[in-house]
Amino acid sequence: MHATPQMITSAIHLYFTGESFRNIKNFLKLQGVNISHVTVYKWLGKYITLMNTYLEKIKPDVGQAWRTDELYLKVKGNTKYLYALMDNETRF
Repeated sequence: MHATPQMITSAIHLYFTGESFRNIKNFLKLQGVNISHVTVYKWLGKYITLMNTYLEKIKPDVGQAWRTDELYLKVKGNTKYLYALMDNETRF
């Protein structure tokens, strides 16, 4: 059985939730698709490139007023600033 688009999408989703390539391979094996973990890696490279190309073309329609929030974080003992920005009209 070959991988369906739904299985490839599931593999990409599992990768972004923290699963390893081998765990994704084992999940797909349970679904009846016998592939290598390298195949999962190649899928990610191919489809992430496609998604990035698509997303770079999207230009959000935002207004002139923005809301900002500042937060102090400690990362490995170093204090860092985190700024969250949101468009006042569209909430983007």
